[in-house]
Amino acid sequence: MPITSSIQPNFDSLPDELENLISQSPIVINESVMDGFGKIRNDFNVEQTDSKTPIVSIITKDANQPAKDDFTPTADAVKIGAKLPTFFDIDIDLVLKRSDILKIFRSYERLVTSGAMTKEQVLANPWELFFIGQVLKKSGEGLALFGTYKGVFNQAGFGSMSSIDGLIKKFTAGRGAGGDIPSSNVLNSVGTALSVTNIYDEVRAICALTDVNPALSAKPLKFKISPTNKRLYDANRRAKFPNTVGPNEIATKVDDFDNISFDVDPALAASNMMFISPDLFFFTNEDTGKYQVKMKEQIKWFELNILYSACVEYGLGSEWFGNNRL
Repeated sequence: MPITSSIQPNFDSLPDELENLISQSPIVINESVMDGFGKIRNDFNVEQTDSKTPIVSIITKDANQPAKDDFTPTADAVKIGAKLPTFFDIDIDLVLKRSDILKIFRSYERLVTSGAMTKEQVLANPWELFFIGQVLKKSGEGLALFGTYKGVFNQAGFGSMSSIDGLIKKFTAGRGAGGDIPSSNVLNSVGTALSVTNIYDEVRAICALTDVNPALSAKPLKFKISPTNKRLYDANRRAKFPNTVGPNEIATKVDDFDNISFDVDPALAASNMMFISPDLFFFTNEDTGKYQVKMKEQIKWFELNILYSACVEYGLGSEWFGNNRL
């Protein structure tokens, strides 16, 4: 039997098929969330966990000392910190016309008939699974660009920026009183706006903060910066060194810091926070009992609701270096 004959769409039965798929295997949403968010896969360590399993960080000092008869332990030689992930329940509410669903199906049909999928893959990835994956992928783009960094949870709000607490909010708290980011890791730069005349020096000043930890000098590090500020940096660099830097030259590493590479992130658009990034985490809740799909057919459209649970977090605050801008 041809593969195409097994994928003919029945839109009227799609709501039941989707709900049956999720009720029988709720982890499908979790997997679609993690696999569909390409940008999040690139920027974050993506893991499944629960709200009771902490992210553990261990900070050790140099405890070596001249040998002596007295037992004199080094104060605070080892510090163990732990953060509990705080999950946010996120809703996706969509109105889909039949023509919208048909467009998704035609993408699936092209994929199947092009030979990109074997019969076994088609059976393992049926139409309704492909459908839910496409919807979550598009929603994931919004979360990646607007929620993971700039999000501030607001129950009364709308969109990805209101759905989750992002990393900028968490970095700001980490720099504050009682936070886990040492004050010596923070460049006090608020007061003078970033511009084409000062951003080069500020970037290098942030990188110079890492000199206090010799172990970081050989470790590859990422310098996170918005596209706008990276363009300002390159323009400032060209102006400073007109005889050695070409008019279209774009820096990939910070001058004099060969281990620190630029990571230009569109999710930081409109943010002047620049930082050297520790490990970043994107967690999905392993309690898949909270994951639901509801779909209802109306006269000329379908209403779709997807509920899932996720959060973002960062690792060692001692490995975060940046400015105190927002």
